[in-house]
Amino acid sequence: MNMFEYARASDLADAVRRIAAEPGAKFIAGGTNLVDLMKENVARPSRLIDITHLPLDKIEETKDGGLRIGALVANSDVAYHAQVAARYPLLASATHMSDGCVAMQRSLVPRIAWMRLRPPMAPQPEPGSRLLHGAATS
Repeated sequence: MNMFEYARASDLADAVRRIAAEPGAKFIAGGTNLVDLMKENVARPSRLIDITHLPLDKIEETKDGGLRIGALVANSDVAYHAQVAARYPLLASATHMSDGCVAMQRSLVPRIAWMRLRPPMAPQPEPGSRLLHGAATS
């Protein structure tokens, strides 16, 4: 695991200032996915900014009729939230399926395997390529 610095943001403005000041910084918020990726050298942040104590644990309606899901809202809260299920059923369903260790491992392991197995100088899709937008070329 690489060396990194740790900082605890005092409020939302402090978190934004800290992340903007250091391009290699990442937020950490109670989950272990980032730490697991760091242990495998998949992620190498220069600084971790702890936001676990900030008021980001709510699902709120926006003025334009959307929903704002805070960064600290648990997957299970999203999956079973009445407004999320009514307005965004695919999101509720996907979040419900990803809630739990087995599903989280399924999403984490392929990413690590891809990072380890990809060629070091893998060719990148050309700008405007259909591959860049998730569609295979014919």
